[in-house]
Amino acid sequence: MLLLQFGISAILRKAESPLLQNSQVMLLISSVTTYGVAFPITYFLVKNIPATAPERHRITGGRWVLAAIMSFPLVFGSNLIGVFLTFLIGLVQGGTVQNNMLEVISANSEHLLLLFVLVVVIAPVLEELWFRKLLIDRLTPYGQGVCVLVSGLMFALYHGNLNQFVYALTLGMFFAFLYVKTGNVRVTIGLHMLVNFVGSILPLLVMRISGIEEMFALVNDPAALTAYLMEHMGGYMIYLGYVLLVYGAALAGFILFIVFRKRFTLNPGTNVIPAGKRFATIFVNIGMAVFVLIYIGLIVKGLIV
Repeated sequence: MLLLQFGISAILRKAESPLLQNSQVMLLISSVTTYGVAFPITYFLVKNIPATAPERHRITGGRWVLAAIMSFPLVFGSNLIGVFLTFLIGLVQGGTVQNNMLEVISANSEHLLLLFVLVVVIAPVLEELWFRKLLIDRLTPYGQGVCVLVSGLMFALYHGNLNQFVYALTLGMFFAFLYVKTGNVRVTIGLHMLVNFVGSILPLLVMRISGIEEMFALVNDPAALTAYLMEHMGGYMIYLGYVLLVYGAALAGFILFIVFRKRFTLNPGTNVIPAGKRFATIFVNIGMAVFVLIYIGLIVKGLIV
């Protein structure tokens, strides 16, 4: 994936192609190299490794809704941590750290259909099939704790930037927990779709419908701001409703975590890794070491460039 992306970008730069400035083209290049090339190749590389899917348990619609609500404090709470960390790093550097995902969404805000297909449909389906089913089915013998840790960490590193790392880690571990307990990847695919929609497409729709950007532009002019609000009260109420929905769901999810905290138990596997050898077994091997080092390098590069 990385070799293809760097190679295509280098070719376009050498040719001084205007496509480098086209956000749609760059988004498509990133998506095709990842989901159309790298993921299928990875599947064929690992599909013959013995797999043991977690025991399947039915989950009701009500429990899925509870899990969806519990996803919100992980996303928005962890995102605040990521934003704060990048803010501190920016202060030390005397500048600002770029939020790559936010920039991609903002650059393609006029192309909602493209964003919806890539971010809300293709990415959740393929990422859940890879980071949950394909990966966890081959880690199940080592215990649910190993499954949750490795799936969550690899999912977080794969995003390649600090802004997304923190919430991708907590959300990835939560999705991994749900998969090892239900054995049903459709559960996490649906949750992943919902989270991506609420975090990317829905705010763009709200901003477009409510006209809230124009309101923010008048924040230093109280008279004009008041007049604008009186004329666009409906839009303001839509924006306020979105904010209340998101943060209300985050608060409700936090409460649910407290209520159900005793249910977050992880069962050992059939091949228990001895204490004191777990880190070495999981991380001190060529595959994991290269993966971790490459993506830590990308995260650091994003912070200093």
